[in-house]
Amino acid sequence: MDCKKKTKESCKTSTKCTYATGKVRSYCKKKNMTKSLCKKKNETKCKRVRGCKFASGTKRKFCRKNVTKRRKKTTKGGGKITNTEVMLDERIKKNTIDIDSHNNRITENTRKVGISLQNIRAAVDRIENLEGRMDES
Repeated sequence: MDCKKKTKESCKTSTKCTYATGKVRSYCKKKNMTKSLCKKKNETKCKRVRGCKFASGTKRKFCRKNVTKRRKKTTKGGGKITNTEVMLDERIKKNTIDIDSHNNRITENTRKVGISLQNIRAAVDRIENLEGRMDES
């Protein structure tokens, strides 16, 4: 649905568009269809609606949303750190430790395989020497 291309008459007849007039130009724009659940509610109705809170000050009383935007935590350097960044750092540290231990295991296994190959070669040489001696006698 595009309100920008509509004429003045078709814009005024549409329920989803509104015609705006200003000093410089007039145009058709989309209506804000999202309305707050808390709008135009008295104290008792406001308390019944989930997510609304009745606020009262010195000059006025009104129903408003319960949740406010939370500030992000900052470090001493001034950079913002979110929970996801902290979790990612922990994951990276854990994975690098896992990789290091894996590499250590690989080097240890290759060393053991090398030693066992040397032992096998020595055993084969001994067997060949013994066979040669048996053939001579």
